[in-house]
Amino acid sequence: MVTKSELFGVNLIQLLKALLRKIWIIILSALILAGVGYAYTYYTFIPTYQASIMLYVNNSSTTENSSKTISQADLNAAQSLVDSYMVILRTRTTLQQVIDRAGVEMSYQKLNGMITAGSVSATEFFRVTVTSTDPNEAEKLANTIGDVLPERIPDIVEGSSVKVVDPATLPTSSLAPDYVQNTLIGALIGIFISAAIIIIKELSNKLVTSEEYLRQTYTIPVLAAIPDMSIIIREEHNA
Repeated sequence: MVTKSELFGVNLIQLLKALLRKIWIIILSALILAGVGYAYTYYTFIPTYQASIMLYVNNSSTTENSSKTISQADLNAAQSLVDSYMVILRTRTTLQQVIDRAGVEMSYQKLNGMITAGSVSATEFFRVTVTSTDPNEAEKLANTIGDVLPERIPDIVEGSSVKVVDPATLPTSSLAPDYVQNTLIGALIGIFISAAIIIIKELSNKLVTSEEYLRQTYTIPVLAAIPDMSIIIREEHNA
């Protein structure tokens, strides 16, 4: 009975043996490409860091000493105001105040590109994140936004206020690049390329390697086979 591997002229066991014989090449290729992936990441990409602050939106002018309770309507209104506050945050005047107070040299357009902001799970809380290649700069700008925005918003939206719930801290690890991921990708590429080359060479090899190969590949009978002299010599030596 002809198997699928014989039908297409591919002996899967033979290919597996070929891969095992050349396993050192596969491992060496994986190590080399992993090193290339790490080096490429290290010398090509600039690490970036993120610092975030969380703020709370209150649409009423209630102070901490006031006995007025906050209704559900107030909370719903606060949620709807988050998008408006994001617009105020990204205005030229607000960003320039942040730059001046933080004492950094950059345009407000650049700072705008460094900021991401949005509500937290559709609540009256929202988060502002600053991404920078300098962790200290990211922290300083984020906390400066936390200083400027609560002063800026009540001047524009009457009867509302913003409070900082969680200030930014100094980021201790970079957001990008991912050294582990890129190193693993390099190793996988090395394994794939080396294994593919070994398989292609094995499939293109037309040499007769054994009697078993002839029996599996062709239907003609095998009349004779040249013995392996190394086995005969070893057997005579042992005798």
